[in-house]
Amino acid sequence: TAPDKRQLAREHLDLLRQVVAPHPCPLLPIPPSSVRLRILMVCADFYPDIFGGLTRVIFELSKRLAARGHEVFLTARRVRPSQPDKEIVDGIRVIRYDFSGRNLLLFHATEAWNVRRAVQRLLAERRVDVINVHQALPGVGANLAPFAGRCANIYTFHAPWSVEWLDMYRFARRDGLSAVQALSSRVVAFYLKHLEGFAVRRADAVVTLSDYVRGKAQQLHRLPNGRFRLIPGGVDCDTFKPAPDRAKVRAALPVPVSPDALLLLTVRRLVPRMGLENLIQAVATVSVKLPHLRLIIVGVGELERELKSLVSRLGLADRVIFAGKVPEADLPRFYQAADLFVLPTRELEGFGMVTPEALASGTPVLGTPVGGTVEILGRLNPDLLFADTSAEAMAAKLLDFATSGKLTPQLRQACRDYAVARYSWDAVVDQYEALCRSLLE
Repeated sequence: TAPDKRQLAREHLDLLRQVVAPHPCPLLPIPPSSVRLRILMVCADFYPDIFGGLTRVIFELSKRLAARGHEVFLTARRVRPSQPDKEIVDGIRVIRYDFSGRNLLLFHATEAWNVRRAVQRLLAERRVDVINVHQALPGVGANLAPFAGRCANIYTFHAPWSVEWLDMYRFARRDGLSAVQALSSRVVAFYLKHLEGFAVRRADAVVTLSDYVRGKAQQLHRLPNGRFRLIPGGVDCDTFKPAPDRAKVRAALPVPVSPDALLLLTVRRLVPRMGLENLIQAVATVSVKLPHLRLIIVGVGELERELKSLVSRLGLADRVIFAGKVPEADLPRFYQAADLFVLPTRELEGFGMVTPEALASGTPVLGTPVGGTVEILGRLNPDLLFADTSAEAMAAKLLDFATSGKLTPQLRQACRDYAVARYSWDAVVDQYEALCRSLLE
């Protein structure tokens, strides 16, 4: 009966009070800026286990917060059996969890549950001031952990999960979708959108790296404007810097490149939305007029075999070099050696850490007018943007820059100065610290 239910509810509430009361609330005021914060980064992918812009943003931010004396914890999948449950990487306290990949629902259920359990254990042992979710699925698990609601909650919205998944699914079946496949893809996208929404709506602040991503997040999840904060990705301007002798750096690269080559570089995951097939087609188009042009592609991904096949069919085996996964310590040399960096993204370029890294290295970037790239390059020099995402537009711009004398020392210096002024990691971490403290006041 209704009275019985009310009585049961009161008894349940009393029991909860008995459990919760002995636990001090971790959301204490953090008055002086010298007091260190305890921050939990919630993510599934961790650099260098997984190569990509998202993982590098998380890694660099976490590493620098730890270097400033803050206690930084981070959840990550165990991608190799030999990886320990806990380890410290560059000052980051990494907490690894297991997952099952046998099917979508089992994968999601086990991942969310294992993250929930890991976060629950951490909160039982340590005070945590801020939980910063970077990926939706582990974010669901973290938000379900007991006492997670007592921490300030930040969601860093890197990209819309459902839109990215749908793009990859449709590209993989680009020869055509059956009615059943089309319907099932929409159902899965709907499910992913609402899973992401569960984590996003629980955030006290939603951080985006660009206005473009902010617009996507608002469109999908209808959040109030006041909840958003724009904090861009950063670049280590001491690591990514121009080389005194580019020819010497080029000669030392682990891949063969002629000293007089016009060297293009791109650093990308080899996945559909990156537009690498269009860049390869553009190289084929201009190769007759620019016989000395070479392209290095750094990165790995599911399209590697397909892209190599395309290079072979176009007769570009001596012009396009696949460098694979390059060690972090070697990456700056690739930027320094290049004449131009090319960002050929087809869609969903939330920020693109590689862009400020190339600019900080004094290497001009040519990019498609997609997402955050428009914001970064448009403020520097609109001429660095392709007219559109097509191979034809890329070919036209590459030919223009190669033959019109635009690749000047002055342009290289302007790129460097712009990156240092706008995207220094020190400035980015300052903004992040200020946000955390404002949420704790």
